[in-house]
Amino acid sequence: MSGRGRAADSRCLLLTCDEDLREREERNILREKIMEEALRSIAEKPPTWFSEEVSKRAQENIKERAQKNLERVSKSKSLHSKKYKLLCKKCDTLICTSDDIAMTCIGPQYLCVCEEIWERSRQYPYSQARAKAEENFQLKGFGTVIFNKYASS
Repeated sequence: MSGRGRAADSRCLLLTCDEDLREREERNILREKIMEEALRSIAEKPPTWFSEEVSKRAQENIKERAQKNLERVSKSKSLHSKKYKLLCKKCDTLICTSDDIAMTCIGPQYLCVCEEIWERSRQYPYSQARAKAEENFQLKGFGTVIFNKYASS
């Protein structure tokens, strides 16, 4: 038994002026009736039905997850199989390609591992104040990078 009247065949009368409380109580009574009907329906089934139904639904869930995982992996592979060009926002100079980008091991930061980037750009160190501000960072910036096409104009 559940609700306000817990004894078998007991009755409970709710007197209230609060409309929200009355609606909530009606919803709870409806939920209790639905639950009782569901339990009655399960009780009428063979003893092994419930465990078989749980196993069947678990297998469906496993198949669905595997399908979603397969779709995610294939989408990821299609993105990684393409080659992208990373261009400077200011001058459209080629910085590197997607093959030259690596992710750091300490977080979602990316590094350009293309050796030619040093020939395509000029590097200027940060001011001492900025370098001091970045002193405790795990990955410190070394300065400003200006690409040759932009720097020469």
